[in-house]
Amino acid sequence: MAEKTNIHIEDVIDKKELQNLQDNWAKATNLAFVSVDCNGTPITEYSNFTPFCEKLREKEEFRERCHYCDACGGRKARRIGKAYVYICHAGLIDFAIPIMIKGQYVGAILAGQVKSTDYEALRKITPATQGWKKDPELMKLYDQVTVVPVEKIQAVAQILCDSYNYSVEKQYANMVDAKLREKDLKLIKEEKLRIEMEKALREERFFRVCAPCTLLLLLLLIPLCQPAPRLMLLSDTFALSAYLFALLSLTPSIIEA
Repeated sequence: MAEKTNIHIEDVIDKKELQNLQDNWAKATNLAFVSVDCNGTPITEYSNFTPFCEKLREKEEFRERCHYCDACGGRKARRIGKAYVYICHAGLIDFAIPIMIKGQYVGAILAGQVKSTDYEALRKITPATQGWKKDPELMKLYDQVTVVPVEKIQAVAQILCDSYNYSVEKQYANMVDAKLREKDLKLIKEEKLRIEMEKALREERFFRVCAPCTLLLLLLLIPLCQPAPRLMLLSDTFALSAYLFALLSLTPSIIEA
């Protein structure tokens, strides 16, 4: 059974790094880019968006359709496990790159906003909208949209999909390794502290028992330092020897207790 995880794109990918990468891709390919979470909500600023799409998304009646196309494109790319090229509701060609981490779909990179002369190989992601065509400004901006062969768009989409998902998986693996190292270091510190506390406790127990014994030993030694009959001296010597033997026998058990 596959391991269930709950990974959010913001927990793995640095937004600033993603934005810089996205901006560079837009400059290199002359395509528009935006990154979204698993619900289709943008998590980056737009990169190289066409004036037509920027103007279209300013209008409330079309902005939701644009976001819906983004979400549908990302989910379709997730299902097929690779980049998916499609036609948006306004008739432009877009593609979605699924961002997968440990088999979990966490978001997508959406790009495109171009026209082409060979639409036959592509499908519409949602039904087309026609209301925007009544707006002369939008029609003028639509006519300015770049025309790109579908074959080129598909090639760019697959290259970006392979390279980016490899980068994301590597970044996620590094993050997991860093957390494991931090956890191991914490366990090592806790084990060291436990050993030091046990050592201090054994020493405290040892001195708590030996301090009275040392005092008793001194009391026994006092008569030996004074003139006394030989029989008395021999008796005290036997007593001292017995005491020392008992003390030495008890010392290991005191320390281990």
